[in-house]
Amino acid sequence: AQSRLIVGVRPEVALARDLVLILLNKDGYVQRSRLVPTLSNLVEEHTVTALLSQIGRKCTNGWELRLEDDTIFEHEFPDQVGLHQSYWEHHIQNEPKLSLLLQEYETATTENYSTKI
Repeated sequence: AQSRLIVGVRPEVALARDLVLILLNKDGYVQRSRLVPTLSNLVEEHTVTALLSQIGRKCTNGWELRLEDDTIFEHEFPDQVGLHQSYWEHHIQNEPKLSLLLQEYETATTENYSTKI
């Protein structure tokens, strides 16, 4: 299933973007040094950097979401927060490539790649 978040984006870029968003949602940050090799067969390194720059900011562990968590919204609208979480879980289950990329990122090491965050 192709994401409808951005119209006219190549499917490979949309898949890379979705992986970044899932990792940010799950872990709170993403490590570029693990992400680039994970996505190397899908998009070029400069595309990964562009995605991270658009939605994230550098932090101690790598890159974190540019926007802060809205704890007031989370508290006042728990059903909406649950729907958001369900959307990503459903997306991972129904997009085999995304699930494989997520597994690859989780097992990736940074030994064979630049330590650049």
